[in-house]
Amino acid sequence: MEFLIQKTKRFLAVVLILLLFSCDKEPTSVIVDPIDPTENIQYKTKGLFLFSENSQQQTVISFIDSSFMMSAWKIVGGSFFDARIDVSNQLLYFFPKLNGEMKAISIHDKTTIWSISPQNSSSAQWFRGVELFDDELFIGDNNGYINSYNHLNNTMKSFQTIGFNYFASHFLYYDHNIYTFQESPESGKKSKIVVYNFGLQIICNFILDQKLIDWFIKDENQIFVFYNTTSGYEISLFSYFYSGNSTIKTVFGSQISAVARLGEDQFVIATDKGLFLYDHLAQNSVMQINGRDNIIQLDYNKDNHTLACLFDNRVEFYQYSQWNFITSISSSNKANKILWCFEQLKMK
Repeated sequence: MEFLIQKTKRFLAVVLILLLFSCDKEPTSVIVDPIDPTENIQYKTKGLFLFSENSQQQTVISFIDSSFMMSAWKIVGGSFFDARIDVSNQLLYFFPKLNGEMKAISIHDKTTIWSISPQNSSSAQWFRGVELFDDELFIGDNNGYINSYNHLNNTMKSFQTIGFNYFASHFLYYDHNIYTFQESPESGKKSKIVVYNFGLQIICNFILDQKLIDWFIKDENQIFVFYNTTSGYEISLFSYFYSGNSTIKTVFGSQISAVARLGEDQFVIATDKGLFLYDHLAQNSVMQINGRDNIIQLDYNKDNHTLACLFDNRVEFYQYSQWNFITSISSSNKANKILWCFEQLKMK
C-alpha cells in the first residue's frame, strides 16, 4: 500500500510539472541548480551590467540589453571594488574600494534603498570581500569582522575572522556551513580556508597560502578550488570534513585570471595562454577554446548559453557550446566587472 502511495505521488508530481510548462507562454528558461537539482529557478535574461571607472575615480555603470546595445545606467561616487545582483529583490549591491558607501540600488528606479558607511577613519580599503547567497549578503571588512544582511538591511550574522589583521576575501555558503578564505597583509601570516558551522563555530582551519582565484561547491563535503602558485596553477578538491586539500590538476607555466562555471563539473578558465574548458568528469581534461588572453573576468549565462568575457576596455560574447563569437562591445573607461541581470518570474 505504501509503495502505491509513493508511486502515485511521483506520477502526480510529473503531471504537475508538465502542466506548468504547457501553460507557460513567456520566453522563459527553467534553470536547474547543479548543486541542488530540486531547486528549479525560473527567470529570463534582462541584460548585462558593465562596471567601469572614469578619470574622476567614479564608477560608471552601463547596461547592455539583450540586443547587445549599451546605454548609460548610473554613475556612483567612489572607485570600484565589487558588486552583486539580488535577482529576487531586484537590487544591485555596489561596493567602493575607497571613499564611498556600500549602496543597495533598486534596479527598477536606480534609487539607493539603503547603504553602509565604512567604519574606519583612515584611507585604507574597508570592504575586503563580498558574496550573495539567496537573500543573505556577506561582507568582510578591514577590521576582521564578517557581517551578513538581508535585502531589508537587517543583520543576519556577525562574527570575527581567526585573528588580528586577518580579513575574509571570499565566501561560500552551503548546508549551513560558511566557507571563508582569510588573508592578512602582514608578512609571514599565511592565508587560510576557515569554515564555520551553523552556530558560527570554527570547524576547519586549513592553511592554503596561495593566490585564490575562485571556488565552487561540488557537494556537501567538497569544493572545487582554483588558485595560482609560483610555478603555474592548480585545481583541487577541498574537504572541510577531512580538513584536506587534494590537487586534481596542475598546469605549469600559466596563470589563471578568471573562472566561470558551466555545469556541475565543467568550467571555463581564463589564463595568460588563452581560454580553456576544464571538465572534471571527462578524464579531468583541459581543452583550449581560443587564444584570448588578458581576460579579467568571465560570466556565464545559463539562460541564453552566452559567455561574457571582460577585458580592460571591452566585453566579448561567445555562444556555448561551439564557442562561436557573437559580438564585442567597447568601453571608453577602464572596465572592472560584468554581471548578468535576470528577472525572476512567478511559477504558474
